[in-house]
Amino acid sequence: AVVSSPPYEGSATSGNRHGLNGIEGRELRKREADPLKRHAPGPLFRYSLDPKGPNLGGAKREAFWQGAAEVLAQVAAVLPAGAPACWVVKEFVRDGKIVPFPEQWEAACVAAGFTTVHRHTALLGSRKSFFRRLHEARGAPKIDAETILCQERT
Repeated sequence: AVVSSPPYEGSATSGNRHGLNGIEGRELRKREADPLKRHAPGPLFRYSLDPKGPNLGGAKREAFWQGAAEVLAQVAAVLPAGAPACWVVKEFVRDGKIVPFPEQWEAACVAAGFTTVHRHTALLGSRKSFFRRLHEARGAPKIDAETILCQERT
């Protein structure tokens, strides 16, 4: 089984808490500066300071979807037929408009050999980040839910 919350395109460079300018980015820079901690396992180990490095969230548009297709093909290759895969995804805002990332991710999964079994919606409510609330208060489109795609390997 696979359970993941994939990044959306450009999320690692957008300045949010997951980006290199956010909270985790500051921690990563501290870790990168300390040779004893540079390769220490931990929740930040998966990030790279190099925007061209192995961080799918740093890629944009075509490069993101090419990388996503590669990742999904690798996931599909290790899962037997009928194995479950769940993806937690949500829309994001680009240029003042909502991008339907859940539908785009689902299409990429189907192209990689997955079939959607269930689709659930979870309301964010008070779990919205401070920055999402701030942007919405300033007129940005609202994002009130995330989508859980429950699929199986075909």
